[in-house]
Amino acid sequence: MIENIDKFDTNISKKQFISEYMNNLSTIIEKHCFIMGLFDHIPTKKKKNKIIESVLISALISELSPDEMLDFVNDVENDKVIDISFFKKGGNIYQFTNPRWHKFLMELWTKTPLGTPNSASGEGEFMFVFSSKHIVKPTKGDLLVNGKLYELKAEDVRVSSNITGKQFREMTVNLCEKYGLIPNSANRTNLKAVELEKIAHQEHWSRELNKLTFENKKNFISDYLKCIDSYDHNVDDLFIDGVLNFNELIKYIVKILYRSMVNRGGFDEFVILGDGTDVKIFNTDLTTFNESIDNGTILPKNDYFRINQDFYIGWYIS
Repeated sequence: MIENIDKFDTNISKKQFISEYMNNLSTIIEKHCFIMGLFDHIPTKKKKNKIIESVLISALISELSPDEMLDFVNDVENDKVIDISFFKKGGNIYQFTNPRWHKFLMELWTKTPLGTPNSASGEGEFMFVFSSKHIVKPTKGDLLVNGKLYELKAEDVRVSSNITGKQFREMTVNLCEKYGLIPNSANRTNLKAVELEKIAHQEHWSRELNKLTFENKKNFISDYLKCIDSYDHNVDDLFIDGVLNFNELIKYIVKILYRSMVNRGGFDEFVILGDGTDVKIFNTDLTTFNESIDNGTILPKNDYFRINQDFYIGWYIS
């Protein structure tokens, strides 16, 4: 803890003490960042200073003295800060960290000095790479932990496809022509669209699907889903007594969006961090993710089907 300034020798001014304290702390932080490789891909001094300032602010809020910061650095070197078995088990991150440093780590969690304006780092990333020599920030992706690439998502977790909203709208409207169905009118834009995923249009699609035989209902839904990921789909389980179950459809869409991400590559493990107290980790085996959707461990929230934009369609989950 930082000692009360008033207890120091009156010959040393408070201003001088604070200046020396800040300089000592900054020196320790800068050296640690260099050793941890945090400056390896940082081209500017301004960016390096942003990293140092992020740690300095966290240290100040946590009331760490320079000596305590040195203790932290030594604990990192001796693998006493983070138990990286966390990345296999998930759960509460603070059950895998040294209690002495919880307050400091919680402050670091919120700092996001890595990345670029177009590809900013998320919460938690910086804390991990600053606190373990087994965790590094790769040139592409979020974290590299003992050779495995981890994709980290904190808040607003979204799974996404490889097709844009504009492309999806065009393909599904053409699908309506094939089956003799009337598209819905999109809110705000009034564009023709096939928005089965939106509650506001489900009554419309219930009426339209009733125009078809049961076999063609299934064919239409299968073709609709194929527009998302180019796969054929068995949709028998999405119908109850011949009627499309929209809730099951949404869960199925989320599953195939995650499969699209897996097929796209870029990670070995997908980590839903949240606030760090209930972290969920999924690998490229779809079984566990799909089971988590079915049993309610993962919940679909809001769609990201921007039918008049060039962004990949997706779905927010929690």
